[in-house]
Amino acid sequence: MVSRYKEYKKENLIIKTLTTQNYSKNYVLWLKDKKTSKFLVEKKIKFNKSKIEKFIKNCFKSNNILLFGIFYNSTHIGNIKVDFDNINYNCTIGYILGEKKFLGKGITYKSLRKVIDFLFNKLNIRIISTEVLNGNIKSIKLLKRNKFKKIYILKKRVFLNKKILDVIGFQLLNKKTINKIFSTKLNFSNKNYKLNVI
Repeated sequence: MVSRYKEYKKENLIIKTLTTQNYSKNYVLWLKDKKTSKFLVEKKIKFNKSKIEKFIKNCFKSNNILLFGIFYNSTHIGNIKVDFDNINYNCTIGYILGEKKFLGKGITYKSLRKVIDFLFNKLNIRIISTEVLNGNIKSIKLLKRNKFKKIYILKKRVFLNKKILDVIGFQLLNKKTINKIFSTKLNFSNKNYKLNVI
């Protein structure tokens, strides 16, 4: 079992479970900002504080979702969300860096790298998958830098920003566990269990 309260520390960078107590009140503004939300399909939803807190609570209660906050000097600046297939030890991952002054500093790369290490080496996840929209060059470069491989393109799938965009699928294989069959399901129900992930 894995604690929802685990955190990674690297200098002033901390990644820990996002809660309604530690999330940034700027979260809503991130999703309303044209640059930050440019490639978010969810931006079509009208977000407010109530919806954000409901989303965070639902993620926390779920037994197949971990919602990490990226914190720099104790300030919440972004998220990494992981959705698990608890039986097959696979997951999908998504990320956002909301505070624009931190862009271009390698924070998303370092944060994603830490979460990948946790997923592969602590949870034995076999495959990490994600999808990005074509045109999101920064995200594609980030994934390739983290060794993700492009595995498919779904043509003309999404209406966004007055354009019809392709969906590009990426995945990263865990060479240590890709051929393993696990007899137990992943379980995140014990919120008090502590795990040193450094």
